[in-house]
Amino acid sequence: PICELSCEHFEPLTAEEAVNGMKPWFEICAKYGAPAIVHAHAGGGAHNVSYCDPANFEPLVRDFPKAVLILNHMGGSRREFFDHALELAGKYDNVHFNTSQTLPEHLTEAVKKVGAERIHFGTDWYALEKPETRERSQHGNQIRIVERASMTDRERELVMGESLAQLLGI
Repeated sequence: PICELSCEHFEPLTAEEAVNGMKPWFEICAKYGAPAIVHAHAGGGAHNVSYCDPANFEPLVRDFPKAVLILNHMGGSRREFFDHALELAGKYDNVHFNTSQTLPEHLTEAVKKVGAERIHFGTDWYALEKPETRERSQHGNQIRIVERASMTDRERELVMGESLAQLLGI
């Protein structure tokens, strides 16, 4: 089991109040060893950009060290959010990243600073808005991010599935 959360689920609360609202979920994740995934990217669908800053989630990773937090998008294309994601992962081993909607250069840097063992390939929910076609392939776009990032073949294997399989024990 994996828990997926977003501060936007707690709208109109502040980001801090939303993170406090996530604590019961993190208690469950810590108890059962289930990773928690949070939205950490202020893309086109974000209603409140402050909800998406990876720095918001520090109280959760600090207070629940047995719960793995996966930052979807690792901050996205916003450099300040990506830097916050890197800072969080540098301080806490229970912070992992998901590759969806990041930049190849951010992925390259994350592999070097965090390690491919803590980075997992992902697409994104909005692929469901329109059918996948040869011309429009959300999955293909996300694979190309990983292909364009600079890393070893072994690191790419980890990112493309092995690291997540290890995390989930499969």
